[in-house]
Amino acid sequence: LLQEILNGVDVQGKDVLEIACGRGGNVRALCKSYGPRTVAGLDLTEANIAFCLASNRYEQASFCVGDAEELPIPDASCDIVLNIESSDLYPRINRFYDEVFRVLKAGGVFVYADDLDALKFEEGERYLLELGFEVSLSRDISEQVLLASDLARGSRLAALGDTLGKENAVWETMGVPGTPIYDDMRTGKRRYKILHLAKKA
Repeated sequence: LLQEILNGVDVQGKDVLEIACGRGGNVRALCKSYGPRTVAGLDLTEANIAFCLASNRYEQASFCVGDAEELPIPDASCDIVLNIESSDLYPRINRFYDEVFRVLKAGGVFVYADDLDALKFEEGERYLLELGFEVSLSRDISEQVLLASDLARGSRLAALGDTLGKENAVWETMGVPGTPIYDDMRTGKRRYKILHLAKKA
């Protein structure tokens, strides 16, 4: 997924921030395969950052606890900001977009991938343009995501065991046939998109 999302983005020698880095998988992949100058991973969950700090093996990587809507990052300090599959959870998503714009250098790129309500995506893209971003890529991969969900359904359910019921919160987030996320994407109410947005120089 990271390779697909970063296709066409030059990471070599750049300063990268991943917002919502989780347990650091993308940060490790960036350091290992993409040649950035620095990569900072930020996550709201302290346990995730503790795991990242304990398992980090790359000199150019750093990690910190932080809120996507109040980034503890200086103005105009990042060449690339990466955010994958987390922004739907942000209470004030426009505040998140404001913060991404603030920390990017002029000419920097916001690499963004998520599945959101289709109207929320439309409103978000309008807001990002008003902020001063230019869209260099807007790619809807909803059909591919649905196909992948169809293929992965069995293995996902097997990994969680037979006791998982449809009332379980984990079930709601799995994105397999029969979940609201999947069904909304199938009807077009929800979309999965990859966006590359450049901050105007």
